[in-house]
Amino acid sequence: MAKKYKYLIFSQIIAILFAVCSFVIALISDPILSMLPAVSVVAMLVSFVFLIISYKSQFKTPVLDSLYDYMPGGNIEFYLDKNLTIRDCSPQFLRYVGIVGSDFMLAFSGSFLNMVVAENRERVLSELKRGFNISKHITLNCRIIVNGNNVIPVIIFASYRLRLKHSEDENTNSHVIVKCLVIDVSTVKELENKNNTEAERYRIIAEQSDAIVFEYNLIEKVLFLNSQFKRQFGYEVPSSTDLDVLFTQADSAVHSGDTHKLYAISRSLEVNNECEMRVRRLDNSFAWCKLTSTTLFGNDNKPARLIGKIIDIDDSVRESDRLYTEESSDPLTGAYSKELAQKKITEILENAQEGVMYALIVFNIDNFRYINANFGHFCGDRVLTKVVKDVSALFRSSDIIGRISGDEFVVLVKDLPSKNHAIKKTTSILSSIYNGFTLENDGFMITASAGVAFFPDHAKTHSELLDKASLAMIEAKHSGKNTYITYALKKAIKQDKVED
Repeated sequence: MAKKYKYLIFSQIIAILFAVCSFVIALISDPILSMLPAVSVVAMLVSFVFLIISYKSQFKTPVLDSLYDYMPGGNIEFYLDKNLTIRDCSPQFLRYVGIVGSDFMLAFSGSFLNMVVAENRERVLSELKRGFNISKHITLNCRIIVNGNNVIPVIIFASYRLRLKHSEDENTNSHVIVKCLVIDVSTVKELENKNNTEAERYRIIAEQSDAIVFEYNLIEKVLFLNSQFKRQFGYEVPSSTDLDVLFTQADSAVHSGDTHKLYAISRSLEVNNECEMRVRRLDNSFAWCKLTSTTLFGNDNKPARLIGKIIDIDDSVRESDRLYTEESSDPLTGAYSKELAQKKITEILENAQEGVMYALIVFNIDNFRYINANFGHFCGDRVLTKVVKDVSALFRSSDIIGRISGDEFVVLVKDLPSKNHAIKKTTSILSSIYNGFTLENDGFMITASAGVAFFPDHAKTHSELLDKASLAMIEAKHSGKNTYITYALKKAIKQDKVED
């Protein structure tokens, strides 16, 4: 409490002590001194009045007064009865309503409830009564009538206080006074409606677009995709999701090998970004898409929202890959060329997920120089073509088969369930070559030797894996050919020869 209030309280105490002393002195029946009790009581009352006025004045400041002057609305008091009978209102409120003096009370029959539009009255009265039972303060929204017939949305901050009843026939709650601050929110509503209109216009344009339109709020972690995504890929992506969840869950919409591209865009300080990525279809196959994104920044100059489109480019990418493969493939056998095989295997190993296992198999045709020298190069070409055809039939389209030299080939077997699976595949390669055909009628059998190395146990890069598989294949040659060796930490493990 401020110092001036302490002085007022002190003066009040002095007045009371003075009154007590006056009563004592009055006992001597002196005519003049007998007036002192009355004087002391008056002094006490005056000081008490000044105390109340000074205490209330602490809540009024020039800043608040100026805010009230410019605030669209004002203060009003009414009783909590069935009509919300008006008790008092501020000049600012009368200016806001546009009706002054006694005309204000006549216009609404002295009832605040009559100021509320008909469809809001029951709710407003109910909320005010319920608020009195559960809280000292409530906030509610409604529409009121001002300036004749203008309907304005307002927000009402209401508080309650009690007064003594004057008669028994008063309404049950008429002793409750509701003090309200009424604020015009029509400008806010107009902006809200405008934003809703803009949002609806944006949604309609997005839905009518042939492209997949997206918006991702990086702050609230909310994703919007227009219906074109479901029409194209057959499923919906959850609207509220973190990028980590969106990209790491088992049924992620984006291929695991491309998620780093979207992470980079979400953190980029560039306004315009784009990338090519693979999007999962309902059947778990993937389609190549091009994502074009515009970044909107927040007040802290950090990325806040991403808005853009996703276009299906799968056909064009696959056609481009086909043409590139034709240009880069071995013209004789149709296998990948050395350069293309190396590029594809490198990309696969670099994007491999943790826990996967791949096998690199290198095999070489035994005695191929003898075949060319004794049966001719045309026969040698037939052998190579037949070998690639038969070996290709043993593997999936996602596995890589390449010709890395004249009679030497490489196979990358992806996503192995076990090492034994790769061993069986290697055995199948040698068996298909051994049982493929004989040259003319001299009984010369075509055989091959192979070496196997595993990712990531033996190496994690293409060049290291190829070197170790090649070392194992050379060891197989030295072991009598027509066999395979598995590389194992600087030593090769000899396997049995392949026989019919």
